[in-house]
This record gives sequence, C-alpha cells and structure tokens, in this order.
Amino acid sequence: MTKSIPFHYRKAVIFTVKFLVIYGILYVLHFAWIKTAFPNTEIFTDFTALQTQWLLSLWSENIHLSWDTDYPKIYLENSTGIVLVVYAGCNGVSLYIVFLAFVLAFFKPSLKLGLFVFLGLVVLNISNVFRAAALYYISIHVPDQLYFYHKYIFNIMLFLEVFGLWYYATKKIV
Repeated sequence: MTKSIPFHYRKAVIFTVKFLVIYGILYVLHFAWIKTAFPNTEIFTDFTALQTQWLLSLWSENIHLSWDTDYPKIYLENSTGIVLVVYAGCNGVSLYIVFLAFVLAFFKPSLKLGLFVFLGLVVLNISNVFRAAALYYISIHVPDQLYFYHKYIFNIMLFLEVFGLWYYATKKIV
C-alpha cells in the first residue's frame, strides 16, 4: 500500500529531485569535458592556476607554471622547485555545480537571479584562488599540514560559503 506524498512535503521532494537531476547533468557534462581534454588540462584548471600565479605575484613571488604532458595537472614553481600542483579537482567547478544546481532547482529564472548567479560564481572563484594561494604558502612553511588544510579546512570554508550564498539567495531573491 503506497500513499501519495503529503502536500507539505511535495515541494521539498520536487526540489530534491530537481537538484539531483541538475547536479547529475552538470557533473556528467563536466566529467565528459575533462575526459575530452585528457591528458591536457581544461580551461577552468588553467584559469585557476593563472589567477593563482597572478595573485602570488602581487606579493613579489616569482612563480612560473608548467603543464604536465602526461597527466592533467599544472605545477606552480618557484626558484626552489615545484611548490604546489593544481589538478582538475582544484579548479572550483564542483563548487560551481553544487551552487548552480541549488539555484536552478530552487528559483524561477529571472534577470535578478542571473545577476546573482554570475556574482556568486565570481565570489566562489575568487575564494578558490585565495585558497590555492594559501595552500602555496602552507606547502612552503608547514608542508606537513598541507593535506589537513587542503582536505578539511578549505573544503569546509568553501562549502560554508556556498551555503551562505544559498541562504542569502533565499532571503533576497525570493
């Protein structure tokens, strides 16, 4: 005996299904894009590495980039050698996908929403570049802490930022 979904849960179920479908589609498209570029990096990874190099250059760091020819990764190097490696997963696209899936599943399209999405993606990108720059310095000064900061601290911070953007959207866009 199956019951229909109670009315007060219907919106939540519809949102969840829409979110999962949109997330799945965007994830598969991004994964396919990465696979078509292999063994080269794709544009988001290049863009993240170039922006990080530029940001570090503001602090007089002499950083140069080199691309691996066998695997999609970019090396951030200084005069002592390789300091940090930027992979496809470091480019922030997974954050963009989660953010976009929520916004597209929750809101009706509008010009105001389009502007919010654009600015939200810019904010997430800037935060991701600062994350990569911070990881560069962590890898120099406390390399034994790099994994912890990369895996936990910065991931938590970036996903909290996504939740903050979502919260702001529900209060200001609706």
